[in-house]
Amino acid sequence: GREGVCCSRIVRSRAEGSPSAFTYIIVDAQTKTRTCIHTPLQEPFAMAELGDAAAVEALLEGAQLCYFDGRHTEVALEVAAAARERGIPILVDAEKPRPLLNELLAAADIVVTSENFAAETCAEDQAPPADFDRDSASDSEDLVASMVALAQRRLPRAKLLVVTRGAKGSVALASPHPSASAGPAEELGLVRDLALARGDWEKEEDEAKRII
Repeated sequence: GREGVCCSRIVRSRAEGSPSAFTYIIVDAQTKTRTCIHTPLQEPFAMAELGDAAAVEALLEGAQLCYFDGRHTEVALEVAAAARERGIPILVDAEKPRPLLNELLAAADIVVTSENFAAETCAEDQAPPADFDRDSASDSEDLVASMVALAQRRLPRAKLLVVTRGAKGSVALASPHPSASAGPAEELGLVRDLALARGDWEKEEDEAKRII
């Protein structure tokens, strides 16, 4: 494909007269924000359009990472299950709540999401860490608490959680027991273990490392 991007495995809708989904992306250089204007498919993407197990096998052949953006979750869950059987790491970009997104997050090795999503999820669960004092917390501590709650309650497999903060950069929370799939992130020095005294996530440092 052009610019070194392979397009040979793009799946096209079989519905006659069905236009492709497309998105206009508007970037504000001054505020460092972006706005997406999305036009979805007329009908949700269905597993029948992707094909049988052989088609999924062909789709994943040679893949080193399986990426999902939270859309078409019924199909994504089927492909994620096949990817896990083959030992392919799964990355989920969770922009906002969508149908079956929690099920997809539960299958993820790596999760990328926004600061707002992490905070809203924590508020929905009404469950920050038991020893967390929100009244005396700084913004960074509040964010880390939200990340901890998200990781503990919705990400049973994840070894790396990255929360984006717009112009403020990003914060990464890494499990102290990373799987092979999370190894490259540690090798790049992008993450440090964060402090938790519960479950598989243990307290190592007071704050996340900012990724600039």
